[in-house]
Amino acid sequence: MEEEMHRADENGSDLSMLLVTVDKASDVEGRFGKDGFERVMGSLAKAIRASVRPYEIVGRYDHNQFGIVLVDTPANDAYLWAEKIRKNVAAQIISLDGKSFSITISTGVCGVLEGMKKEELVGNVTAVLNKAAEAGGNAVRVY
Repeated sequence: MEEEMHRADENGSDLSMLLVTVDKASDVEGRFGKDGFERVMGSLAKAIRASVRPYEIVGRYDHNQFGIVLVDTPANDAYLWAEKIRKNVAAQIISLDGKSFSITISTGVCGVLEGMKKEELVGNVTAVLNKAAEAGGNAVRVY
């Protein structure tokens, strides 16, 4: 992420970060256990990867979160990508232990400003992610 932030600064190009969390993750983990939750996270990873361009950076950020770095993408466009991901995830049917269900996600979006530090970007995207989750989930918020 730091390399891409440096590259965007040098080239004057846009860069945005998305932080995605599973809504009601503790309920999902309680229902299916740790192994089941990891399978849900694997399904989420595939849905995210299928929803973005091949050169985007996607990685597990925390227990129930993924970080996505969208290169050459301003925050307004990143919002559209986040909505696409949100809709694709909600439409995906997951089968576990003979049960079929879907999950929803909340997403925070923040564009990188010139000279911004990684810690500031992560703080901003985390703040708007929390607002999306607190609003009931299944939402995208932009910083």
